[in-house]
Amino acid sequence: MLIKSLTKVDKLTKRVENLFDERQYYEDDQKRREARLKEVQQADEIIKTDFWCKKHGDTTGMGYKVSFKDRELGWCAYYESFGAGWPKEISTCCKGLRRHITDKHFDPYYLESEMITLQMRQSKENGDLLQPGQYGFNTKYGDPDKKKWQKMEQEERTNWQLKNG
Repeated sequence: MLIKSLTKVDKLTKRVENLFDERQYYEDDQKRREARLKEVQQADEIIKTDFWCKKHGDTTGMGYKVSFKDRELGWCAYYESFGAGWPKEISTCCKGLRRHITDKHFDPYYLESEMITLQMRQSKENGDLLQPGQYGFNTKYGDPDKKKWQKMEQEERTNWQLKNG
């Protein structure tokens, strides 16, 4: 079995391609980090928002922005609840609740909140989340390709008339 060794041109080509890939990765990473920093900077310092408390469920209260820099992700931020703006009976319990500003897909509020779960269920039942190709989409919204099918049918008819006429 012959093992083909790389020529100098092949080695140089591979090296240049690797350098290009590294540069592209670095540029994409910088864009992502800049977008995260912009998102953190644009967030309000103090905000009234919804939180999820294991004891009281869905609650609304005041939260202040906490931001920090992660080695791998770049800037990260979240809102942490504090006592002001809460009813007295839950102000001590609901301190320290968090809502993510960056990395919203990890926000436990969306997984645990009964209000969000109810809204998702209602949207699904109403058909608001239907996508083209799913069962019931054409019934609710009509066929999105109707014009295309009509055009194709008209072309077929004209072609058939030309052949037979």
